[in-house]
Amino acid sequence: MNLIALFLSVAFAANVPISQLPLGVGSATVTNDSFPYVDSTNDVTRRLKLSDIINIPSIATPTFSGNVTAPNFLGGLTGTASGNTTYTANHYGVVLSGTANAMTVLAPNSSTAYPLVSGGASANPSWALLTVAGGGTGIASGTSGGVPYFSASTTVASSGALTASQVVLGGGAGSAPTSLAAGSQYQVLTMGAANPAYGAVNLAQSAAITGVLPLANGGLGTTAASANAAFNILSPMTTGGDLIYGGASGVGTRLANGTAGQRLISNGTTTAPSWATDQFYSDSGATQLRFIYGYVSGASGNCTSSTCTMNQTSGGFGTLTRNSTGNYTVNFSPSFSSAPACTCGADSNGALAGTDCGVESPGVSSVVIVVHNGANDGRFNIICVGPK
Repeated sequence: MNLIALFLSVAFAANVPISQLPLGVGSATVTNDSFPYVDSTNDVTRRLKLSDIINIPSIATPTFSGNVTAPNFLGGLTGTASGNTTYTANHYGVVLSGTANAMTVLAPNSSTAYPLVSGGASANPSWALLTVAGGGTGIASGTSGGVPYFSASTTVASSGALTASQVVLGGGAGSAPTSLAAGSQYQVLTMGAANPAYGAVNLAQSAAITGVLPLANGGLGTTAASANAAFNILSPMTTGGDLIYGGASGVGTRLANGTAGQRLISNGTTTAPSWATDQFYSDSGATQLRFIYGYVSGASGNCTSSTCTMNQTSGGFGTLTRNSTGNYTVNFSPSFSSAPACTCGADSNGALAGTDCGVESPGVSSVVIVVHNGANDGRFNIICVGPK
């Protein structure tokens, strides 16, 4: 409590006239247990003890009914100064400064969660949904599984329920977004003439593909359009004259070119082929082929003993051995470098025919001839061709 307030309290409690209060002692302080003041009636200075003001009664709070007559600032507060309706309280309402600064109460809204929205410069605010213009949506509910969208530039609405785990498509101006129908497993999203859809990629369309798929990823790594481009990318050949043969498990394998004049030889089973020197012609073009033919007969026409004659039309035959009836070994001189191909013909009546004569066990140095299936002796002719 400051000194002036204390003076007033003391004056009211002790019925001391205001004129007798020590107004000139603004700096006076309470000392010990008394307070000095001037008694102007008796023209003396007295001291007021603190014990005289201990039991000062509390000032009661005033009560009012009807309009309160008050100075202008209070009238402005209540509205009575301008003749406005008397201020009336409302629990949980909001106090507003209305027309001509009159205080009014905006009653609470029966629904929760409604914000207080401004009505502009000349209208009271109200409880309402926050619109798009105020940064809200203007909607109090929506469709479960849907999404808000602008149905107009200042209007927000809720779309219908969208399909779970599907692509959402924009509906365009004023229209709600929708779900794209699901495709089949492993289909991809492609763009049609107007709308997207799931389907297979059409590689025949240039707009569907770009770039070059490398060899490591299953492509060819080239954009070359020549007929051999794809083959050349995968080919194991590296040098002119190379060949490709099936290697282990049929894998394409490079066979390097051989030397001039060599021929390709199969080595059988799963062994790789190889180049070898030609058996019929040398590198210079000289023939390497040997051709021999002759006629075999005995004293009676048929070859019945070891004394049969080898009538050689060309050189190259050696001795003749009768192994058994109708079975003979013709020896070559000199030998072939590899087994020749031989044929024969025989006839018991002396006429040479290409039947009833067989060639068995041809080798580089001899061949076995069988006439009449070994049932009878006979005469026969023989032709052999092979590499020197």
